[in-house]
Amino acid sequence: MTSSTCLEAAESFSVRSAIQFARAMGSYRLLFLEEPTWRENPGALGEVAAKSPIPIATGEGLFSRSEFRQQLDGKGAAIIQPDVIHAGGITEIRKIASLGEAYDVKIAPHQSSGPIAHVASLAAMSVCRNFLL
Repeated sequence: MTSSTCLEAAESFSVRSAIQFARAMGSYRLLFLEEPTWRENPGALGEVAAKSPIPIATGEGLFSRSEFRQQLDGKGAAIIQPDVIHAGGITEIRKIASLGEAYDVKIAPHQSSGPIAHVASLAAMSVCRNFLL
């Protein structure tokens, strides 16, 4: 059984140390490890994701579908986290969710902008088959 605990890494690790950390935390069965390396480097996140026993989440600072596509092509995320405010609103995060679904990736929208943004995220996710959290 997977835990409901998620861990924010705040882009604070190198690839090597992120892999070591993920392996050390593997027995805790976390739901995901968020952004262990820079989100702007899909190759690094892809390398971590390939060797991590914990699913990797990223995307709160990505602003467009093309940035999410780069991340998905690099296999750097099992969970994408667009922010409804930064990524272009309800319609755009719905499109990002559909893109993620094509890659068999879950979506857990980033939400730190207050109740209106929270409800906007909920509205977008109400029709997503790959909605996680």
